[in-house]
Amino acid sequence: MKAATRVTLVSIVPLVQLFGCKGDSAQFSSGPGLTNVAGVAATRFEGAEWSEPVRLDGTINTISNEQGPTLSPDGLSLYFCSNKQEPGAQGGNDIWVSHRPSEQDPWETAVNLGPNVNSSGGDCGPNLSADGHLLFFTSNGRGGAGGNDLFVSRRTDTHDDLAWGTAVALGSGVNTSQLEFSPFFLQSADLGAINLYFDRGPANAATDIFSAGITRDGETFNPAGPVAELNSAAADGHAAIRTDGREVFIHSNRSGVNFDIYVATRRNPHEPWSAPSRVDAVSIAGAHEIQPSLSHDGRTLVFTRGLGAANDIWLSVRSPGDR
Repeated sequence: MKAATRVTLVSIVPLVQLFGCKGDSAQFSSGPGLTNVAGVAATRFEGAEWSEPVRLDGTINTISNEQGPTLSPDGLSLYFCSNKQEPGAQGGNDIWVSHRPSEQDPWETAVNLGPNVNSSGGDCGPNLSADGHLLFFTSNGRGGAGGNDLFVSRRTDTHDDLAWGTAVALGSGVNTSQLEFSPFFLQSADLGAINLYFDRGPANAATDIFSAGITRDGETFNPAGPVAELNSAAADGHAAIRTDGREVFIHSNRSGVNFDIYVATRRNPHEPWSAPSRVDAVSIAGAHEIQPSLSHDGRTLVFTRGLGAANDIWLSVRSPGDR
């Protein structure tokens, strides 16, 4: 078996090389079993503190390059990408999934999602819709508008992590001749028409965060536009938004040294975001922290940490805070 190699994160600004590198016009909306947005919004996070980050164990992190983690809505499946050459690998970076029977159980051996999702190129940046039926991700190995583009795969059985259908590209309002990656889908009609966030930028240049409203077929209502209040002159990306639409985590190298995780808030989903501030509790000197992803209940943050040539997946848990 071909030996897996690590990717040096320092050399991949603006994260492009992390990747080896869709007729119903109704907007996606809340479905059965979703947590009511108002109920989530009633939980306050003021004063909550993040725990010391923990590196996930060997069923997740290996000698290869693991990154781009995201939890399923029930918190029992962890999707991530890796360039490991294990049984089922399609080539390049692939998306893998690990399951656990309960939150008290350890993560099981990760399984490759297979050719409906993964290609011979680079596939990464998985993001699940809140109802668990949609998987958004980035690929440069499935064709498209050019370079890295955004795709969506669908499944009927939300309890089957290997039931994803053949992925299709999002529409031309999202995918362009530039590079698009790190999709995040905010699924609730209560949160307005803007429901898709992603990164865009030319190769080997600073990236920005964009947003758009998309239909059930992955077409946009209007061309995507930049989210000005989250962007800087540096590389910004990988928005992860709390279920109530009032808090967003991003990564950025705006400090001029390393990539760190930043957070911004807003009073309601129809207002601009505040100026992002660094999340000191999950940032350490000499490392890159990128690709934040928030659990459905807003309490768990999973992210990628790069220490030298090692990219691994880490986790931090937020204290209850005020209610």
